[in-house]
Amino acid sequence: MDIEVNSRTICSLLNSNPAFLERMNFEEGRPPSYRVIDRFDQIMTERGIWEKATYLAIQINIQEKVIDPEKECFLIVDTTHVPARAKKGKVIKPCRECLFVKDCEVPPDDNAGVLVKSQTERYFAHKVGLSSLGRSSLPIDWFGDRGERYDGKFLEPLLGRFVERYPQFPISHVIGNGTKENERLVTEKLKAQLVAPVNPRRCQEVENPARGIKKITKHGRPVCIAGFDMVLHTRSLKSKEYIWVCAKYHPESPEYEPDFICDLRDHCSPGKFGRAFRTKAKDFPQFSKEAQGLLALRTTIERDISWLKEGLKMESLWKRGKKNVIAHVAKCLLSMHLVAHVAHKVGRPNDRHKLRSFSV
Repeated sequence: MDIEVNSRTICSLLNSNPAFLERMNFEEGRPPSYRVIDRFDQIMTERGIWEKATYLAIQINIQEKVIDPEKECFLIVDTTHVPARAKKGKVIKPCRECLFVKDCEVPPDDNAGVLVKSQTERYFAHKVGLSSLGRSSLPIDWFGDRGERYDGKFLEPLLGRFVERYPQFPISHVIGNGTKENERLVTEKLKAQLVAPVNPRRCQEVENPARGIKKITKHGRPVCIAGFDMVLHTRSLKSKEYIWVCAKYHPESPEYEPDFICDLRDHCSPGKFGRAFRTKAKDFPQFSKEAQGLLALRTTIERDISWLKEGLKMESLWKRGKKNVIAHVAKCLLSMHLVAHVAHKVGRPNDRHKLRSFSV
């Protein structure tokens, strides 16, 4: 309904929308007060009932084949952030009564951390890791932590919970942030393969690796001495290498020019099709067609996370503390799975991410 997820908004809606109030079926048709609604939400949060309700909705969707375990073999792990209601120097009442309040730099939120988006943009936020399935693109688990936690650290807790809760899924590939430790975890826990984009900040350019090659970029693409990016021709399964060819002389190149004359050809290769160069496939696996298709699934999940944050108001957090953050994410995921369930029931599975499914 495009409303903020907090007790005051719900209370206002109950008092201003008779149709909504009638559906709630309160005794004598009288809505509860704001304090009662807020207390109810807090009890649900502290007892972990919002989380239990979300996992119950996920299990129902699995039983109803909204999420079909037999067709799900790709697990995607991604992170997003939720802005925290915390500011440096602005403290809550218990902190104002503390003797060390003047020298304390801890934000008034036990889970808020400094999230650095760029050199000029940083703020207090919570970071949430989501594990989603590739085909249904529905998150089935989540993990909350401080804003400054590194994205690669979310894979281990999410993977452990996935193995415990969903052993029926035959996962063959996990798409997430790659480290040697994460590769080992995926292999040990799921007997699957980790597919991760290469982080260019961790790589270095290789200068003059061979004759006619100026450098290999941080992204793994060779550049010839004339300054042209070489084109990936094929992959050798036997030697596990990528074969790169000249962008201007090779007929299968999209930049092929039959009449092109290179001034540096004598220093490169006299062959008819120009220079060919090999690189190890294990160093830059993102160039394979299989990896490109799997990494494209992560882009799809990012769009679903955007809908979760903007459409279902996950980014509008009105409370402090880790328990409240986890409960807030749980309520938003619960709404997401309810929409998917309704879309499946009315025969419109493609509208599983659209609230208009309820209008049928």
